[in-house]
Amino acid sequence: MADLSSLRRTVRGIEFPYPVMIAGGVVKTAEQVRRYAPTEIIPEWGSIESEPSSGNGGRDYHAEYAEVPGGGRVLMRTQNSLGLPNPGMKYVEQHAPDLIKLYADNGKPLAINVSGKSVEDVVTLVGRAITCGFRFIIVNGSCPNRVVKGMPSAPICVDRDSIIPVFDLLQRRFSGTDALVLWKVSVGLPRPILEFNCEMVRHSPVFGGMVTGNTFPSTLDYDAFYETTILTENKIDRGGMAGPAIRPIALDNTNFCSQQLASCGKIVFGCGGAQDAHTIRKFLLAGAAIVQMHSAFREANEDPTFVRDILAELAQD
Repeated sequence: MADLSSLRRTVRGIEFPYPVMIAGGVVKTAEQVRRYAPTEIIPEWGSIESEPSSGNGGRDYHAEYAEVPGGGRVLMRTQNSLGLPNPGMKYVEQHAPDLIKLYADNGKPLAINVSGKSVEDVVTLVGRAITCGFRFIIVNGSCPNRVVKGMPSAPICVDRDSIIPVFDLLQRRFSGTDALVLWKVSVGLPRPILEFNCEMVRHSPVFGGMVTGNTFPSTLDYDAFYETTILTENKIDRGGMAGPAIRPIALDNTNFCSQQLASCGKIVFGCGGAQDAHTIRKFLLAGAAIVQMHSAFREANEDPTFVRDILAELAQD
């Protein structure tokens, strides 16, 4: 086993033994969280909503490949939608104390990703996460299941009129928290909107930084009937594209946000198409403090040794 001690870093008071973690959507149940405790996996538990749900009938995960001359194939992109059941925040509250302690005993933080359907719902979920004892909270401003101006698929991070009250309410209620709270945005936001999100984080006493990379909203592909390829049973477009296809945009967003936040001491977690040590290095060079993976971990059958091997290669640098 390689010596991974050189990869350890402290991010705003939180000890991270590794600069790689698994993005939300993979880990939903307490059993899944517990499974990864003794491994090199740092999971993002969630995203968690207020009420439990059975999923919305969409495909949870779908991968597309390109054929390689001479045989074989390579991953091109993935599509994620809201097919997974969500256990709800009450379920998290029941299991959180034991699981937070379990992860602390294994020398790493347990992150929770909370996602609400309204401004007040988002803020309430953050408060419940803090009460549970989470010291690492990711506020999912990019999850496409919000009700914003009557549009069910619109993320909060694209709407200034929703971003502002979220930040204002969090500041009024939780400005004294010692938790590392990060604001998660979608890959590929129009530059003025991305810059506005950065400015809100820059001036917020609650947020310690951003996560730049919760899938590219919607999809860039259509099926044989010219309908978007991410669909629920009700033909509602809710989901996003991920994987290598969005990596150039994700790297650009990571670099832009890290430059915007560097002067105020806030950090950026990069995400979007990281799949091996080489691409993780690209995100670190772009300014990411930690890099999240999702599609690559799914493609590796969620095997912890996949991440362990990547960490061993990073430790050689």
